Amino acid sequence: MKIILLIVISLITTIVSCESQKKNIINDRKIGKIILVFENTPIDSKNIILPNGQTIENNTNPLSILTSEYEEPLLFNKKDTIIINTNSNFLILKYRYNPISVNEYVFQNGDIAEIKFSPNEGSISINIKNRNCRLFDNNYDSLLRKNNNIGLLSPIELYNEPFLGYDIRKLPHKDLMKELKEIDSKIKADNYILALKNFKKETSLLDSLFKEDLISNETFNYFSDRLLFQKLSFSISNSELKFEDFKKIIANYQSKGNNISYRFFLSKGIDFFISKEAKKHFSGDGLNKDYREVYDRIVKNTFTKNDDKKYLLTREIDRIAKSFSNKDFLEYFARFEKDVVDTIYVGHIRNKYSLKFNDKKNETNSLVLMTSHKKQITFDDLKKRHAGKLIYVDFWASWCAPCRKALPFSIKIKDKNKDVVFVYLSMDSTIDPWQKAIVDEKLHNYSESYLIVNSETSNFLKKQNVSAIPRYMIFDRKGVLAFANAPSAESKELGATFAKLLSK
Repeated sequence: MKIILLIVISLITTIVSCESQKKNIINDRKIGKIILVFENTPIDSKNIILPNGQTIENNTNPLSILTSEYEEPLLFNKKDTIIINTNSNFLILKYRYNPISVNEYVFQNGDIAEIKFSPNEGSISINIKNRNCRLFDNNYDSLLRKNNNIGLLSPIELYNEPFLGYDIRKLPHKDLMKELKEIDSKIKADNYILALKNFKKETSLLDSLFKEDLISNETFNYFSDRLLFQKLSFSISNSELKFEDFKKIIANYQSKGNNISYRFFLSKGIDFFISKEAKKHFSGDGLNKDYREVYDRIVKNTFTKNDDKKYLLTREIDRIAKSFSNKDFLEYFARFEKDVVDTIYVGHIRNKYSLKFNDKKNETNSLVLMTSHKKQITFDDLKKRHAGKLIYVDFWASWCAPCRKALPFSIKIKDKNKDVVFVYLSMDSTIDPWQKAIVDEKLHNYSESYLIVNSETSNFLKKQNVSAIPRYMIFDRKGVLAFANAPSAESKELGATFAKLLSK
């Protein structure tokens, strides 16, 4: 442990000088654009089976844009051009090429880039049109994985979560608690040493690439920052970095402007030193804390200021939105608007959780639906529009694996039944996951695909007990519910059910 302690002390005392050693970057750029031209979509990755036997499903968005303020998913289909307005010197494209592995790519303000995904896992071709790039500007993370021989799980991940590295079913089970303690200790000890070695190897790699002019200024600076704050974050994980030292680093760094890697370290420290003091509240995110209390603690603390505090409060309001009732969210959002007073952060939350601000969110007497273009319609209006036809309703959600597995069957037969209208109603609580899912399932251009606005309050859903999905219903030609629990699309009974209703 002495080695990491020396690293921590060194990082605390030299963090300012490290900044000054970097090549100078122009910091007064005006709002500009980064244009990303995607030649194709990422290849669908397979589910991952971890050493402990756990299967990690591929249900996350593979691409996102990372800034110092927040991370935003990129949603598109086939070839597409995405224009990003930014006043930052650079931003990061994150490519999650399997459920747990991510590569990062640095784009500078003003860049125009052509991007093509390869069938090989994690392989991506980037051609920046407006400037000359160095050899490893656009594939640093791939090089790093080979250089450090990083497998599916990194040493840091295994140190933090040792249970991921073994299958409990294969232990002798003579004295299970003792066996678990011993194997956890061994995995942590082994990966502690490996993590330190990898830090040294990456430092040498970066220095070598920069010295040989194989990596550009901006890219070198970003990955150097990332490495610095990974070291500091690791020192939090193994309790070498104390709270007072954490506050000193914050005091030194927060006046230097926004930094993506620093914000990761800041979040790690706040969770370790502040969030863990809050009372328990199950949220399914691993931390399971009452984020309302964490929000209050961040407001009151005096060591985070200005943009750091805004960033942290934005993170907590996001967690509140995911873990608590709409009433709690709206109450804290009203406070958030006053506490933050920043159009970027407030606008981001408003846009991400626009469904929660919808005036129809608490509607009880009708089922309110929203298109991918955010136009609204009631289910009663939809039935009137298709009077004289059967309506087959598929209730699903982006997070529902059985729903996603069944969708292709439904989509395959929907065009074969001209007298039946197939309607897809998502139970997702936020817009982005649904929009990504309808692109993946090729429903984004289908006119009868909707997100339910008032899924929590609709009397119809309560009366029909639509609490478990997938769920299917059939409405007859007059719009009357004929089957509250209809056969699924892959069922052989469905065709006969349609024929019977159409004969009436």
